[in-house]
Amino acid sequence: MSEKVVIYARVNNPSQTHDEQIDACKKFALENDFEIEQIYQDSNSGNGKIIVERFNEILKDMNDLGVKVLLTKESSRISRNDLIRFEIEGKFKEHNKLIIPVTE
Repeated sequence: MSEKVVIYARVNNPSQTHDEQIDACKKFALENDFEIEQIYQDSNSGNGKIIVERFNEILKDMNDLGVKVLLTKESSRISRNDLIRFEIEGKFKEHNKLIIPVTE
């Protein structure tokens, strides 16, 4: 039985597309026998309270779905702000969740 994962894609500008990020994550999932349970897409900067709240929602969903792994194209898709990204990654670790940047 394959492990369930969720995918997260974020662009800075609504005129940009999530497709490249999602395709990279889908390819990684296929190559590693992961089953994609949910895909999350955001169009905003990865800074501030909004992104932390968004990842709290995703973390809750992952707990509800029994998913342990979040795939994203690269770590900057979580946040370009290192302090915010480290906060989010730390919270995921506290809940035994793994964030995998598939192209790093």
